[in-house]
Amino acid sequence: MAVVPLSPADKAGLTADDQLVSVNGRALGPAVTDPSDRPTRASVERSQRIILEEMKTGEVTLRVSGAGGLRDVRLVPELGCTSNVELVPGHDVNAWADGERVVISTGIVAQCVTDGDLALVIAHELAHNLLHHAERLARADAETSAAPAGARSAAMRETEEEADRLGVRLATAASYDLRGAGPFLSGLMASIGPDQPATTHPGTARRLALLSVDIAEASAMRRPGLARASR
Repeated sequence: MAVVPLSPADKAGLTADDQLVSVNGRALGPAVTDPSDRPTRASVERSQRIILEEMKTGEVTLRVSGAGGLRDVRLVPELGCTSNVELVPGHDVNAWADGERVVISTGIVAQCVTDGDLALVIAHELAHNLLHHAERLARADAETSAAPAGARSAAMRETEEEADRLGVRLATAASYDLRGAGPFLSGLMASIGPDQPATTHPGTARRLALLSVDIAEASAMRRPGLARASR
């Protein structure tokens, strides 16, 4: 769809509209449809698995079909994030993580005024994956019958606060300006409205208060004097 300048794909000579045919000789295969003939993501996910498996060994040979026909290119992978960040169309103001992906809607992107706003959204969801929250909540579901009422809701609120805390640290470490995070999050919560269950997310007032503390602490850790002292 697009090639990021100076990325491994750009350096390998890939261009928009190129189609990947194989990786190290492993065919990526045709698109897969379900019984109703609707396209599915199965072929995309299979191709991603093959690409990642082959890239673990280092350089890969990509067979590519483009405007000039078939060609082979050598791609040197670089270590990156373990989660893909995907944008989905839709007016819903929503973002989520499933352990492998971070998914954000165009509706929530429209709410972001600055790069820092968007970075905070992505970092929050990325933190869920880094902290293995999906697995923790799955265990909580398995133990629901033996747990006190409301135990899973409490666990979900706890994971949200943990993701807020780590998300702030990730975005701050990447040098994003989070000074407008309070008003942004306040407006975001207001736009979501009462449909967001209070049982699964911290209350807005508590969340904003904790966010302010987290940002102050993360910013202090980045000050040169404190960074040297902590080494």
